[in-house]
Amino acid sequence: YQRRVRGGMMLFLTRRLMSTSVKKTQKPKLLEKSEVDNLHQKLRSGWTISPDGKKIARNYKLKNFKEVISFVNKVADVAETDQHHPDLHIVNYNNLNIELWTHDVNGLSEKDFVLASKIDHLNINL
Repeated sequence: YQRRVRGGMMLFLTRRLMSTSVKKTQKPKLLEKSEVDNLHQKLRSGWTISPDGKKIARNYKLKNFKEVISFVNKVADVAETDQHHPDLHIVNYNNLNIELWTHDVNGLSEKDFVLASKIDHLNINL
């Protein structure tokens, strides 16, 4: 009986994971300029849209190099969970520039703004 319950539970989890992974593999939609502007307004200040409208970026100035590396690791954890990876640039010793764009659509998708919002809500010492 326990095997059947566990087997049933495993089947349920497998189906659930498969349906989740199908959603993650769907190609994101390139956002229209009006959608980009709308989502941009919902982000915390500091995020900028590139002149060509294909990327959003934000610079974080932290206290020291160790704080930058700690923040990079937090961003990496969120990015891995979302399977959406930003370009990270450490400048000097205490500045981190983050660029987001969706390679699949060569521009901005909703995924970029979701990740930007998650990054904004990470606990960091600015």
